[in-house]
Amino acid sequence: MGDLKQENFQVFDNDKQRTISEITVEKCGGPDANAADSSESAAPPASPDTAAQSSVLPDRTIVFLFDDMHMSFEDLAYVRKAGINVLAGVLSGSNMAAVVSTSGKVNSGLTRDPAKLQQAIMGLSPRPSDHSDCPLIDYYQADLMVNKHDAEANADALAQVLNCDSGINPQTDLPVAQRLSEAAARCALSIVNQDVQATFAATMEIVRRMAKLPGQRTLILVSSGFLAIVQEPKTQESRLIDLAAQSNITISALDARGLFTTALVASDDTHVVPVQSRNEFRASALRANENVMAELSDGTGGTFFHNSNDLNAGFRSLTEAPETIYLLE
Repeated sequence: MGDLKQENFQVFDNDKQRTISEITVEKCGGPDANAADSSESAAPPASPDTAAQSSVLPDRTIVFLFDDMHMSFEDLAYVRKAGINVLAGVLSGSNMAAVVSTSGKVNSGLTRDPAKLQQAIMGLSPRPSDHSDCPLIDYYQADLMVNKHDAEANADALAQVLNCDSGINPQTDLPVAQRLSEAAARCALSIVNQDVQATFAATMEIVRRMAKLPGQRTLILVSSGFLAIVQEPKTQESRLIDLAAQSNITISALDARGLFTTALVASDDTHVVPVQSRNEFRASALRANENVMAELSDGTGGTFFHNSNDLNAGFRSLTEAPETIYLLE
């Protein structure tokens, strides 16, 4: 909507309406947009590629952050193909882009060369999981067991341990099985918690570097989702949202899972008893995995693309620049 006036807006802070003293309208790619960011034009780019390629400052910078720490081989295959398809449209005009990964193993640097971006996307690979296959306890269930002392989650883990090791006698070795299930839960919680904190730390560093760039800056997080359950990751998430908002960086997210089922599928281990509780844990974890992506997008004015298998359309919608921006003082 390009025809809004000052009277069309209201700004509230702590439920108190604030007076709008002035409004500035910026058209995407126009002279107003360039002028609005002139105060940052002297800031050095985050990558030496920028100066090497051209002295023209970008009107817009898009960084694709692929979460290779929390994506499966299947999900990554789909987003890799969709990401390559959208590259041509991203690098229009003076725009620049970069492809990076949360693990730090892939970094194209800022570039206007689609071949470099494509090469970086093709170099993405998921990080192997360090979790034990049996008992199969994910971060969500581990939190229920260790932090919330959930009886059903503990019973499910115990059933898995008894089923995994035929040498454990349910009648005489029950304390041993309980210790093994508790140890597996603590291990899963520790490993995944480290992964989540590393993901937030990597994203925070990218946002810091993007803050020095001129023009509009967009970070697109591509992930299968992860949880921020305990206090430290929650604090990191809050600080990340604050930093992006203060730096005028928009974070959008794309759920690499597309449309997913919360029910057990053929590839899941269904011999564990009880199946019903395993199905409930899976469903709850899958739904909760999208919370961080939704919160980062909502907290920074971005868009969360999810519940759709049309990842091409998702990338296109997230990379399109807004036609009009209103700056309220």
